[in-house]
Amino acid sequence: MFDTFVQVDLKEYAAEFMQRHLPTFEFDRELWVRQAELLITLGHWDELRTLAVDLRATQRQFLGLTGYAWFVEGLANYRSHLPEPAWEAFRKIPAWPVEDALQGYRMAKDLSSFGNPELAKDVLLSLEKAAGGTAEYWFHLVVASYEAHEFETMLAAAEKAHQLAPNNLVYINNYAAALLMQRKNPPLAAQLTLRKLTATPRDDGARLNHVLALLQNERTAEAAALLQEVDPRRLDSRLFTFFNLALFELKYREQHPKEALAAYAQIESRFLLPPQLSWLEETHARLVDTAH
Repeated sequence: MFDTFVQVDLKEYAAEFMQRHLPTFEFDRELWVRQAELLITLGHWDELRTLAVDLRATQRQFLGLTGYAWFVEGLANYRSHLPEPAWEAFRKIPAWPVEDALQGYRMAKDLSSFGNPELAKDVLLSLEKAAGGTAEYWFHLVVASYEAHEFETMLAAAEKAHQLAPNNLVYINNYAAALLMQRKNPPLAAQLTLRKLTATPRDDGARLNHVLALLQNERTAEAAALLQEVDPRRLDSRLFTFFNLALFELKYREQHPKEALAAYAQIESRFLLPPQLSWLEETHARLVDTAH
C-alpha cells in the first residue's frame, strides 16, 4: 500500500500512512529506511529528525541502522541550517558500522558533497567487512580518499580494486594514477596508462597520465610528442593542473628552467596529493637554485 501511494504521487499521504503503521512493524528494517528516504524526498526535516531518534531506541539497535539513524538526523539538521548539531550527529556514524553497502555509498557521497571527505572515507572503511570483497567498494574508497587527500588509503584501495577487476578501465586508470603519485614503479604505471590510452584514445586524462608515466621512465622525447597532442584550452581546472605538472617535469628534464617555472605557476596544489606535492616542491627548489 505504501508503494502504491508513492507511485500514484500521493507521497504526503504515504508518509502519514507509514508513520501510523510503522510502530506495528518496527522490527522491519526496510520500512524504516523507505520512510526515511521518502521524508528526505519531501524535505520533512522535523519528521526525519524524530524518525532518527525513534530508530535509535535501544530495542531497535539490532536492526543495524544506528549509524544510518545518526546520518539522517545529521542530514535533517544540515538541511535545517543547523551545522553544529548536524556535524555532531555525522561524527557518530563511524562508531556504528553500516551493514548495507549501497546505503553506505550514498551516505559517503553526501558527506563528501557536504564538505567532509574525511568522514566519508571513515564511513566507507566501516563497510569493509560487509563489502570488501567487491571492486566497487574499493573504487568508492579510492574516490573518498583522493578527496580527503589521504594517499596511502587511496593507493591500497586502488590496488585492491584493480586486483579484483583487472580489466576494468576505471580501476586501471585509478591504480595507474596512484602509482604515478607514488613515483616508485614507473614501468607498471606506463603499462597501465598505455592500456587505458589505447582503449580510450580521445581521453585527455588518459593521455596526460601516459605522458607522466613516460617522463618517469625517462622517455622524454615520447612524452613531449604526446603532450603536444593535448590542447590545454579544452581542459578543466584539474586536467589543466596535470597538463602543467607534465609540462613542468618535461621542461625540467629538458633543462629549460624558465619554461618549467612558467608551468609551475599554473599548477593548483589543491588537485595534488602529498607525494606529488613533496616531489613538486623539492624539484622546484632545485630548479630555483639552478636558475640563480
